Amino acid sequence: MSEPLQPESSCFLRAPVEIRFRIYYEIFVKDGPVHFGADRCQLDAPLVRRPEGLSSALLRVNKTIHQEATRILYSENLFQFPDAYCFREPEGDSFCFYSAVPYVAPFLQQIGQNARFLRHISINFPKSFASRRPPVLQAAFIRVLRLLRESCTDLRTVEIVSENPNGLVPLQNIEQAGQMLQTLHDGGLGNIPTLEKVVLVHPDDSLIEAFASTCEPLRQHTPSIKWTIQRKKTPPMTRTSTSYLAYI
Repeated sequence: MSEPLQPESSCFLRAPVEIRFRIYYEIFVKDGPVHFGADRCQLDAPLVRRPEGLSSALLRVNKTIHQEATRILYSENLFQFPDAYCFREPEGDSFCFYSAVPYVAPFLQQIGQNARFLRHISINFPKSFASRRPPVLQAAFIRVLRLLRESCTDLRTVEIVSENPNGLVPLQNIEQAGQMLQTLHDGGLGNIPTLEKVVLVHPDDSLIEAFASTCEPLRQHTPSIKWTIQRKKTPPMTRTSTSYLAYI
């Protein structure tokens, strides 16, 4: 037998479901991304959410509230992940190097089945694209995309963020930009059936304005890509337009 509800939570659950979901939306949906960080000098470092006013206290009131609110928390926010560090041991000598692989796995492991609610994820621009022509994805990066496909079965948006103002300059060249997007598509984004939109995020306003007219030619240059291509300035995505009524 389940434990009786405390009076406060019992009163809350007697409120109309539309009111409850509106409250969940106001409490759990941020206007900007939910940022994660990790110690860049530690192997398998814990993934830590930056304190930005997002509290999970309400989720611990009781099981019903947890079930109702969890879906909104994970589906309506944009989750932004750092890159990971790892080790190699060439010829017996160990050293640490920056792997430029999105550090998503610890979060997906932590939330378990709730990963199926994730709709919006932000990762960094593949560093290997800046140094190789034609662009090449690391095997570890491809594994991350496969993990997203297998775990996030309702993923709608992937934002690709350039941390360096010069990181996306090659995208002014339609041919090079098309090669980069085609590589991401073939490396795993194209295998995510629910994916609707890829957003290229850049910190330079003037560069974004220069890119604005190239989205349609870029789509024409990559006809096998079915998702929408957008470009925007950081900070990334604002609160999504999906109404809380969609969950009732």
